[in-house]
Amino acid sequence: MRTLTFDREAESVPGAGDSPHGEPKLGLYAVDVSRALTADMQVSFTELCSPRRRARLGRFRHPDDAKRSLMAEMLARAAIGAEWLPEHASGELAFGQDRYGKPYLIGHSELHFNLSHSGRWCACAVSTAPVGVDVEQVRPMELSWTDKFLSADEREDLRAIGESDRLWRFYELWTRKESYAKAMGRGLTPELLSVSVAEGGAEALAPYRIRSSCLDDSHPAAVCAALPELRGDWTVWTPEEIAARVLRRHGMNERG
Repeated sequence: MRTLTFDREAESVPGAGDSPHGEPKLGLYAVDVSRALTADMQVSFTELCSPRRRARLGRFRHPDDAKRSLMAEMLARAAIGAEWLPEHASGELAFGQDRYGKPYLIGHSELHFNLSHSGRWCACAVSTAPVGVDVEQVRPMELSWTDKFLSADEREDLRAIGESDRLWRFYELWTRKESYAKAMGRGLTPELLSVSVAEGGAEALAPYRIRSSCLDDSHPAAVCAALPELRGDWTVWTPEEIAARVLRRHGMNERG
């Protein structure tokens, strides 16, 4: 396990994510899924994942998309079962989706979580408040068509950036916008697209706050939550470390 701290907004504040009782209000978790899973790990994870997700896995056209979807749930199970609800085996955790498609934890309304995956990373945010997380892999593209997805303030923000940094900045804005929409529990409606998530518009987002970070130099990320302070450090687990948390706690040792 390792912890990454990347913050483009503010220095990390000690204890910023802690409740008065010393328990974290926000946890950020990630796993690098660029390596292939062992066959045994693939089978064990698939057996453990929720029926809804298991049914979807076979419908992905590309194996890497299925792997990211599978590992996103395993990451959530590892984080929630090991650090938030340690009295429960991870296999006992049941997930549902609301009418907007936002996942929730059945029977534990006090906890909120959100998932995202792109490129080589899966990300999970867990909080005692509504939360959204987004990670994107930066890919070269023309930016001329993106104006319709940005508010006037965001378009101005993007044009003020030097051309060499403009692509990264677009993705940074986009992860912020996605995390905000996901924390709100709705899709990117025209109303939400018109809201500015640039750093200067923080007051308009209250009680939500957004914090930008990155998982590596090609994967910007953002988290949004209705909390007074947001932590900026990520707990990064390997697939093997996730297996140790979700399989053995559920009595499912890896085969072989």
